[in-house]
Amino acid sequence: FMSSPVIREAYELNAPVLSAPGIAEPSAGLASCDRDNIIIDTVKLAEDGSGDLVLRLYEAKGASRRSRLRLGFDIISASETDMLEERVIADLQDSIDKREIALSFTPFEVKTVRCSLQA
Repeated sequence: FMSSPVIREAYELNAPVLSAPGIAEPSAGLASCDRDNIIIDTVKLAEDGSGDLVLRLYEAKGASRRSRLRLGFDIISASETDMLEERVIADLQDSIDKREIALSFTPFEVKTVRCSLQA
């Protein structure tokens, strides 16, 4: 089960990719994760109008896992927030490496990550 791509394939079938023009480097993409069991469910602008990018990710196979979230932009700051984007749960500043954020997931955990990006 852990090596099966069925969860990702089912998600891609039920939620096809929607593309739009933007300023990310074409080869970098907007966001990706280095682990197959970590699904990027949502990518959107913050509700408060700040221009920050909010990503919602979840662990889909019941495993504790460390992963790296890669963005197509340089990251100025990042934090883990609650799902309403109102309360900071963890400052991720020490986990940032230019365009990547190191994250740790417990089984079936959902994370909301808020990023300030360099234009």
